[in-house]
Amino acid sequence: ASLGIVLLRSATPGPWMETTFELKQTVQGEVLLDTLKYRDRGAVSVFLDGALVAKEADGYAADVVPAQISLGQHALSAGNHTLRVQATGYTGDPEHCYAGIAALRIQPKGVPGGLAGQVFKLSWSDRTEVTTVGGAVTSQWRGPVRQGGKGVFFSFLAAGSAEQADACVRLDERRAFLRLPEPAIAEAATAEADLLVASAHRLTARGLRRYQPEGAPEPLVAAREPLALDWDFSSGRLSLSSTTANEVVVAGQKVALSAGEAQKVSLPLPTASLAQIQQALVAAEATAVRLRQEQQGTQASSFPPGLANLPVTTWAEKLSGIADMVAMPDGLAVAAGTSLRVFGLDGKVRWETATEGPIRVLHWWLEANLLLVGCRDEKVLAYDRTGALRWTFVSEMDPAVFRAAKTYWFKSAPGHEGIHGLYSGTFDGGEPRCFVGSACTLEVLDAKGGLVRRRPIFWGPGKLFAMLPRPDGKNELLIARWPNGTDNLAVVNPDTFADRRDYYGVPDGQTMVGGWTAQNRVSLIVQDVDGDGSQELVSATNGRWNRVTVFANDGTPRANAQFGPAGGTQFREYLRDLAVGDLDGDGKAEILVAEWGGLVVALDCACQRLWSYRCPAPPRSLCLVGKQILVGCDDGSLLVLGPEGQPTGQARVPGRIRWLVPLPGKQMAVGTDAGTVAVVPPVEGKD
Repeated sequence: ASLGIVLLRSATPGPWMETTFELKQTVQGEVLLDTLKYRDRGAVSVFLDGALVAKEADGYAADVVPAQISLGQHALSAGNHTLRVQATGYTGDPEHCYAGIAALRIQPKGVPGGLAGQVFKLSWSDRTEVTTVGGAVTSQWRGPVRQGGKGVFFSFLAAGSAEQADACVRLDERRAFLRLPEPAIAEAATAEADLLVASAHRLTARGLRRYQPEGAPEPLVAAREPLALDWDFSSGRLSLSSTTANEVVVAGQKVALSAGEAQKVSLPLPTASLAQIQQALVAAEATAVRLRQEQQGTQASSFPPGLANLPVTTWAEKLSGIADMVAMPDGLAVAAGTSLRVFGLDGKVRWETATEGPIRVLHWWLEANLLLVGCRDEKVLAYDRTGALRWTFVSEMDPAVFRAAKTYWFKSAPGHEGIHGLYSGTFDGGEPRCFVGSACTLEVLDAKGGLVRRRPIFWGPGKLFAMLPRPDGKNELLIARWPNGTDNLAVVNPDTFADRRDYYGVPDGQTMVGGWTAQNRVSLIVQDVDGDGSQELVSATNGRWNRVTVFANDGTPRANAQFGPAGGTQFREYLRDLAVGDLDGDGKAEILVAEWGGLVVALDCACQRLWSYRCPAPPRSLCLVGKQILVGCDDGSLLVLGPEGQPTGQARVPGRIRWLVPLPGKQMAVGTDAGTVAVVPPVEGKD
């Protein structure tokens, strides 16, 4: 209610909400539905009096954004009418397709007003990188500078939507072209004026000393001291004010001003001066259009010139709500909603099936040769390569969680239901085991789906897993939880199944920043990063504070890179992905980090920065192929970087690239939140 909306909380496509409204008289005009976009919204279809009037409108946005859906022009008679809004698909979030409805509006023809009159666009004179985090919009300019230099940057707020042409384009260091919406030229910090805006209808200036239209033989305005001026050309009304005693000549007429005096004068603009201003505006507009087209052409490619184009083969499009993708020995499994498809390496669907509950996570169990499917209805399904269902396991919450009596951590709590993580490996006595993460519970299964052990793991569902070998050769199980209390790892003993908390903190001399339900782990990568013969854990912490840490195999934090604070706590919101590999062949691993600001950052094994590369859009996924780095970005850009961060190849697919999955034969599968599944061939490069 505090947001002023009605929220349809739909976890799957299909549910709808309906309301009846009454009109006292017949109304004809455009029908508009006010909505509130957010990251948990999906696609909706809208029905008016039973007729479909808007199909699959996307409600997703990275932050809270008021929006509007046009339902078309209608003549609505007096009486009762019904409005139905139905969730029809996932867009940005594979677990939610909520809809937030604020109001229904009818805009009669010829009557001004409505939400459209409250929509504004902020335009910048130079290309900037705009991000929205926690409700704050940040625009970063990264143009060239020189030490001690000064510059002028123009920004302009005007009525209009994001789809309309930019209303502010730089012409030179001190001038910009504006749309008011009529064409105008702005000048700032010049010898003639502190600020001046000239159009064919008006001249407005502050700190004005002189104004001479381009092509004019003499100044139209000349003042002895700086003054403020506003001249309406249509009516001839001229307003002048000066803080000091002043004398100004305007169109040949002298006006004397006392200190602090303001005068209003009736003075028509000479026809010749108007023609000169109009000619200057025509030339400025042509220049602005050309400059913006050049900028957009550069921005549209978003890639450095000369990059190799990677051929992309599309296997599937518009799969609603892809939840996970995983490689199999002879193909690729893709989960979307309740649909499970398995593609062969030729891109053909080998088999597919539908589950009763929406799928959240997939895992290929190598030792058992099974595809594990974790669903939000608490089931784990195990399929063989042919698609035959071998067994089903139903997860239960450990009784100790019930006894803790904190219901907001139960399976019944929103967001905690179902299976959150799946993993496999040899564990107790060297046996192959499957590990199931759910609400504060770890369940260990054998290859036939039998329960070996169930244990409470407080607080939160197990989401990410890893195995770290002990000196005796046995594997300890590491578990990262989300949602969680703190982001320390649960470490499960392979002999007793007891758990402790470890792999948390930063090295001595650095500041540790934690928080309750404020941070989550991004990848748990076990590898010998420093070449000393023992395995370390590399992990990233994402959320209110962001960092990348290397831990020794006894849990001691060995090295750390602080990435600093951020505004939210969503999973992989700021630090998005992590990859580890030896890029330079020195026997020590480099650490690659994809961060929300647009950078791929390379660190050495001591977490010292080596290089960074700015992507065309914020990177979301990383994958190493030999010494080549594949980067998937939020705008659908797929980049190939060499071991020193130099771009060597590019491709583009629809949607944000959330998955990069290596396949047998060195193909790379690409998955996006727009429902695209595609592959690119083996990446060539100099290792």
